[in-house]
Amino acid sequence: MCRILSWLSNWIKALPSWFIVLACADRFVCSSSSATTRAWSSIRVVTRATLLTILVVGLADVHIAFYNQLNTASSCAIVPGTYTTFYGIFSLFIFGLGPPVCMLAFGLPAIRNVRRSVRRIIPNHTPTGTQNQLQHRQKATDRQLMQMMIVQSMFFILTGTPNSFYFIYSSAISNEVLDALQTARLSLIASVTTFLTNGGACMSFYVFTLSSQLFRRELIRLFNCHRQIIQVITIVTRNNQIQPN
Repeated sequence: MCRILSWLSNWIKALPSWFIVLACADRFVCSSSSATTRAWSSIRVVTRATLLTILVVGLADVHIAFYNQLNTASSCAIVPGTYTTFYGIFSLFIFGLGPPVCMLAFGLPAIRNVRRSVRRIIPNHTPTGTQNQLQHRQKATDRQLMQMMIVQSMFFILTGTPNSFYFIYSSAISNEVLDALQTARLSLIASVTTFLTNGGACMSFYVFTLSSQLFRRELIRLFNCHRQIIQVITIVTRNNQIQPN
């Protein structure tokens, strides 16, 4: 059970970042000027890509189920030795650095494609003042999107890499004899890095809310729209309940 839970935990933890990579890839192909490339942006392709990503990530982490065991503290831990170094390097590139690099690789070209498409859409006979206003608005949106993407990529790197470095470091000193204080420090580092890794996988909403004015504005607009819909439904319900004299 310990091995299965460790595998499932790492599997689920890695999926959110790769789902964001798929979203960036979808925005890239959807905003392309090529009709052939845009054809890849469809529900059928997205469904298959999502299922394939879930399967590949699960298979890539399956080795974790074979190299975990219960330690003396009755907690599940990775088998010490060479595998600890391998797991640290694997986690560093697959979970810590892989998704952010892919986000930037797909996201930045997507923003460039959107910028080019807006330039093509604006008619030539549009007044100069209106053109400047539209271009200024588009630049502000591009800047916000780029800021969100860079902040999220850096956030994934900062929360995903410390745990990998911990495993590499703990493997390097595995042959040394540690006293009680050093063991306690190492245990504290393990707890903190594990918390960062697990927390970073589910905090995209808070990162976007704190880093982007555009996201906050759209979020407030969504809440206001939802409130207006509830008010309309309430008024209609009351009117239907009124019986004619």
